[in-house]
Amino acid sequence: MKLIATSSINLGRGEHRLAPCGFRGDEIEISYKPSKFSRVAVKEETRLTAPNPPARLVAEIHTSMTFGEAAKRYIASHEKGWKNAKHAQQWQRSLDMYATPVLGKMPVRDISLAMVLKVLEPIWSSKTETATRLRGRIESVIDWAIARGYRTDSNPARWKGLLDKLLPAPGKVTKTTHFQALGEAMAGTSECYAIKDADKRAYCLAQVKRDPGNCYRIKDGDNRNQCLAEIKGSRDRCYAIKDQDSRKACLARAR
Repeated sequence: MKLIATSSINLGRGEHRLAPCGFRGDEIEISYKPSKFSRVAVKEETRLTAPNPPARLVAEIHTSMTFGEAAKRYIASHEKGWKNAKHAQQWQRSLDMYATPVLGKMPVRDISLAMVLKVLEPIWSSKTETATRLRGRIESVIDWAIARGYRTDSNPARWKGLLDKLLPAPGKVTKTTHFQALGEAMAGTSECYAIKDADKRAYCLAQVKRDPGNCYRIKDGDNRNQCLAEIKGSRDRCYAIKDQDSRKACLARAR
């Protein structure tokens, strides 16, 4: 086929040379020459829609995952398997209260041992039960991130062989009573009202509302004094507690 075209039309993706009127169809030659812009567009589209995107892009996406995002995804992927529907609320509440201010916006790949200690150390002695649960939750979120490829380093929140060398064992920390653990675990007044035991319900409401009036509703003397000592911050109430371990624990927290 010979070239007879004397005019051309550029359609963006290629340059079409056309024969003038009066020439037969077999005398027309069309040459395709992709323009600079079309080549760039096709290359970009291929890069974004390819079934196997470049490893560098995958790595960038994975390593940008923050701890806060990882925590939400962990909870979302596990909450259906939890027996109590309130666990998800308790998980998110404890992480938001203690971990998020330090770790929330931090890429999960960059979380260090020092950062984990910054979260745990302030409450390890005063709120041992809460701190222990919190450590386990942070560890679970980071383990999830490692399994998903968002982190390659080891878990800085693991207990055995790492934090157990830096923090006292929970069992050796000043005793935390079941009433304290109850107050720390509550997410709101609605959960308090759902508690059948009157003393525990009053203690829970006192902790959540920070209202000493609810402490006086507790019939057990030691638990009532413990509640008042915590809400009012009074060491005198600690000395009124008869149980020796509970009294020591109360005094330790009231320092």
